[in-house]
Amino acid sequence: MKNPLIYFLVFFNVIYLFSCAENRKGESIANDTLEKLTYPLTVKDEFGFSWPEGLVVDDIIYLDTQEDQLIVSFSKLMISPEHDRYYILDDRQSKMFGFDGQGNNISIFSKLGTGPGEYREIKDAQIDFDNNQFEILDFDQIKKFSLINFEYLASVSLRGIKGNNIYGNFVNIEGVYYLYTPLPPAHRMIPSARANTQEFHLLRKDGDQHDFFIPKEHGVLLMEGDPIFRQSHISGEYNFTPILGRNEIIAINKEGIFTKYNFPFASNGIPKIELINFYDREREFMGTDYYKFLNNIMETERHLLFHFLGSSVLYYVLFDKTSKKIISIGRSKDYMPVLISSDSKYFYCYVMPASLFKHIEEGNSFENHPILKSIDFEKIDREDNPILIKFHLE
Repeated sequence: MKNPLIYFLVFFNVIYLFSCAENRKGESIANDTLEKLTYPLTVKDEFGFSWPEGLVVDDIIYLDTQEDQLIVSFSKLMISPEHDRYYILDDRQSKMFGFDGQGNNISIFSKLGTGPGEYREIKDAQIDFDNNQFEILDFDQIKKFSLINFEYLASVSLRGIKGNNIYGNFVNIEGVYYLYTPLPPAHRMIPSARANTQEFHLLRKDGDQHDFFIPKEHGVLLMEGDPIFRQSHISGEYNFTPILGRNEIIAINKEGIFTKYNFPFASNGIPKIELINFYDREREFMGTDYYKFLNNIMETERHLLFHFLGSSVLYYVLFDKTSKKIISIGRSKDYMPVLISSDSKYFYCYVMPASLFKHIEEGNSFENHPILKSIDFEKIDREDNPILIKFHLE
């Protein structure tokens, strides 16, 4: 099973929350409004996370395994509106695998030959199921292809845009692009000619109009397989992973960005002095017991589910949007599958067969596991592709 290895790029800057652009736009929220959106995270029991009794497993999809279709890195899951096709981005191989609802492989998009459709790597991908098209982020271009036959269709150039343009993720909302950069180590706030106090993580590109949001602060923690833009329960709206030192979940839509929730740590948060002295202490910082970095944000109509980090371990948070209460928080005693996506009703996760077999060989059982007890071990081998699981909470 792919471990949630933590990759980090760190940098420094002054602290402010307005946005700056070629045409500057402010992203601010009144204190009284933010207070209404604030729900402190209190860990009373270290291993306090458990799934509610109303968890229902809706589908288990055993993905087809052939020599030429082995998934190395389950980076992103894209689901058709009818829930009958699943596309998996493997960013390590720069491939996109397509499967039907039964797990049969229906397509593999991989590096093409010479011509305008050739690409160097896929940093991110997005599918437009309505028009049977998809786009990939390939360094300084966004390239569009047919989902039916992979024919190259067009490109959007990102060259010449002011500021840092080493983008790692993107999303297209009805022709308006948002692009995210973690800002590389060379752009840390240190005394050098390359230092720039006007660098931002988020670009909004509407044609030739460019607006910048989320100024760089202390650092970024990137978890493998954690898309920066997560589809919310609302079509055309995405949740944005907060940068280090921030606990506000920001939503993004075609018009702009706004603060949606605020989950500050009630205790054990990172002291400001630690953030200020973060530079060149990355590994030491990751080993501290401080709570840090909200990530892997998934949202249905009723629930919000996300992680945060302790001492290189994951804590889980399940928030009921109806009652506006945190109903479960902490580490999990149970084996946890990798949570990868959500839509208005369902959560999606995956497990690697090799990890399941190892867990059993160590004397453990999945007999009473709320999610994994439904897996048929007669259908899998150790080296098979991931098992995709769809479930919901009643």
